[in-house]
Amino acid sequence: MRRRKASRTAAIRELLAHHRISSQDDLRAILADQGIDVSQSTLSRDLRRLGVVRRSDAAGAYYALSGPGDTTAAPELRRLVPHLLVRVDRAGHLLVLKTLVGSAHTIAAAVDNAAWTEVLGTIAGDDTVLVVVRNEKQAGEVADRIEALSD
Repeated sequence: MRRRKASRTAAIRELLAHHRISSQDDLRAILADQGIDVSQSTLSRDLRRLGVVRRSDAAGAYYALSGPGDTTAAPELRRLVPHLLVRVDRAGHLLVLKTLVGSAHTIAAAVDNAAWTEVLGTIAGDDTVLVVVRNEKQAGEVADRIEALSD
């Protein structure tokens, strides 16, 4: 199962990086042409986990991969952080997010759902979230991204 999911998400990333795709139906059809059969609900979950965003320009709306600094890939965080986050502290490649009492799990789940490739995972207590980031440089970038959401 994991192998299919990994190859499916890799195919989705590749398609979105190189093609302008305006609907999930179009994406499903292209995946089917590649031998990847996926339900609409699974595709929708994959897009959310990958942090895919809808963009639009003069030619219309389309799906796009978000970049590392793109906070549009984290709508949950954008909605929650201003109300629940107290502060962000950094220790090397680790971030400590202090939240209102009882809010840590909600923030941790939102960080996980943002699917930022720099983030390896989170651990939540009652008012503290530990965010494990791949390296110190990326930890600074993720901290800046989260702090920008609190404005």
